[in-house]
Amino acid sequence: MQAQYSEVSIENVQVQHDGVAALVHLIQRGVFMIAVSSSKGDLVHKRFVQLETGVNNLKLPIGMLSKGNYMLTLLKGDRTIKKTFSC
Repeated sequence: MQAQYSEVSIENVQVQHDGVAALVHLIQRGVFMIAVSSSKGDLVHKRFVQLETGVNNLKLPIGMLSKGNYMLTLLKGDRTIKKTFSC
């Protein structure tokens, strides 16, 4: 299943040995706040990033995550796009 907004989509979230990677598709470039939180709502990582039109290969150097469920969130203005993933 894909988290989607008419202008933004998050796909292929992968947990790697040193963080999290995802593909983000945009119709229009912009600065987004990116956050990763646990299923309990604990914030694991947050930063702002400039994303470009088209496909963006997003890499978040978070380190090792504990086993469990997480939420990757993109925020820009009043738009919030979320995608769940598991470790």
